[in-house]
Amino acid sequence: MSSKPVTKFDGVKPALSKSVLAAIDTFGFTAMTPVQAATIPLFLGHKDVCVEATTGSGKTLAFAIPVYEILLRVDNQFRKNDVGAMVIAPTRELATQIFSVFEQLNSVTHGKDIQLAALIGGVSVTSSAAQLEESGANIVVGTPGRIMDTINRCTFLSFKALEGLVM
Repeated sequence: MSSKPVTKFDGVKPALSKSVLAAIDTFGFTAMTPVQAATIPLFLGHKDVCVEATTGSGKTLAFAIPVYEILLRVDNQFRKNDVGAMVIAPTRELATQIFSVFEQLNSVTHGKDIQLAALIGGVSVTSSAAQLEESGANIVVGTPGRIMDTINRCTFLSFKALEGLVM
């Protein structure tokens, strides 16, 4: 007898934390999309994942949920300048959308204080660098050029704790 595929977020193995499940509830989803069901368990198991799916298939949550969960599980508290995850998006608009998903996850979960940073055009690099130095960044979301420009200016950022890279 074959096992039925997991379609509910609370059935994912390894299990998602209660705070991440509560955050998922704020998005209004009751079941995973096929891309989420295929991706989230692999990503949580620290596997490399490559996904191609249509717009609206749930790709952003397919990587945002496990990235956030993995960072919550790290034993040591992140220092403000320890980048634990970086998401590179091809456009400012997509980076902004992805960042808003991480903001929603961050607003609901409790426990670690995970700092978010959006590195996109339309904001001065000097201003972004100053804000990063003050607030830090554990999850960085941005476009390739702006990320590289900011990293080159912000030598205080550390990537030694990097747990996830999404492109």
